[in-house]
Amino acid sequence: NMTGNITTRDTSANGIVLNTSGTNNINTVNMTGNITTSGSGASGIYLFNSGNNTNTVNIAGLISATGSNSYAIDSSNSDSTSSNIVQLNKGSSVIGAIRGVGDYTANNFLKLNLGAGASYSFATTGFTVSDLNGRPMVTGSAYAAGVGNVTTASQSLYERTSQITQSLDDRVRTYDAKQNTSQDFWVNTYYSDSGRGGQGLSGSNLSFNQYRSGITAGFNVKNSYTPTELIVNYEHGKLNIDEGNQGISSNSVMAGVLFPDIKKLFTGTLSAKALIGYSDFSGDRKVLTNDVALNGSRNVTANYQSSHLTIGSAWTKTLYQTDKIILDTLVGIDLNTQHINSYSESDLFKWNGRTINQLQERVTLGMEIKPMINPLTLYGRVGIERRDLISGENQNYAINNTAVSYNDSNQRNTYATLNASAYYPLTPTVKAYAQVRYYDSVKDIDSLSGSIGISGQF
Repeated sequence: NMTGNITTRDTSANGIVLNTSGTNNINTVNMTGNITTSGSGASGIYLFNSGNNTNTVNIAGLISATGSNSYAIDSSNSDSTSSNIVQLNKGSSVIGAIRGVGDYTANNFLKLNLGAGASYSFATTGFTVSDLNGRPMVTGSAYAAGVGNVTTASQSLYERTSQITQSLDDRVRTYDAKQNTSQDFWVNTYYSDSGRGGQGLSGSNLSFNQYRSGITAGFNVKNSYTPTELIVNYEHGKLNIDEGNQGISSNSVMAGVLFPDIKKLFTGTLSAKALIGYSDFSGDRKVLTNDVALNGSRNVTANYQSSHLTIGSAWTKTLYQTDKIILDTLVGIDLNTQHINSYSESDLFKWNGRTINQLQERVTLGMEIKPMINPLTLYGRVGIERRDLISGENQNYAINNTAVSYNDSNQRNTYATLNASAYYPLTPTVKAYAQVRYYDSVKDIDSLSGSIGISGQF
């Protein structure tokens, strides 16, 4: 078990040598430290095997071999019954050549357990290479793309629309309760922070943090056939996937129309909405490489766009109403469609266009209270929300010009939500409000968001 650091500077000064002879020997090295060699012919790890023996090296640290005629990992078997196994685990890094030699190179095994969010481009010879994280890998050396952008797309679409949905649902409630329906405008600014922890060894448990800030405004259309509000939204977002292995920034606009009171149904109010949108993304991906000139990794970037369409309906009903208390419920369903255009990340990864169709359902129960401090109004609301990816779970792309495909298994999620808000009239015609929202999901994603806004009449 090697937990410290090994540094050598002279000719043929290898870091670790396993030179195994005899029969039925099993040698295992668990390495969490770092090996650095800089001399000529000085390899980081040298494995030689004869007889019915097995050498295994599990690496979670750094191996660097930068001298001439040296190898980060050098492996050889002298007969068909011996084998050398090298496993690169999450957090490891290799700088220098990876080589297997001899007549039995088929018994040199390189296993990559770097996590589903990691991308790599390793030059190897004389090794049988396998990826342990359930995503495509292309051999002829070893190439793979982290699938964080694939597995977070459905969650990101939910995040993109959830804050707008909250604002529009609040507007629908005011119409059902016959409050402030004549106001000319409202403006809502918000910030949200969501994320998930996890080891990230598979696409379903990749860690990420997502930050979004935006502004939504609604304008009452006077003298329309049915109550109508025009909606505009701008949002900036940042997504950090797998502890910095991939980052995506976005700027997005959406615009549309809300019909907050199109029909009275079962003594409640039925509403409808439709919005279209456009997003511009910039991505930065870390690619692990053993090229000495790149010092262990390189970054590839991309710019791409997507278009959005949201249509939905909600039904809300005031269950109980007095001067001091209002109880209400809301049931809603939205169809969200996003088409992500094709794009390339240098010469390594080329992503085909992908269209995602997702249903979002929600049920909430809320209470409005007017406390003794007039004219302050307090709200509390609990709910259940769900997203279901009904199409678009498959992502086609190319690695080093070889076509591959990945199926996103993270197709649905259920969220328990909690909202608390306060409203206060600044003038007889202008009202200010603040809201805090928290959700927790069955897939270990949680979020905290806050918003402030005003609504008023000219």
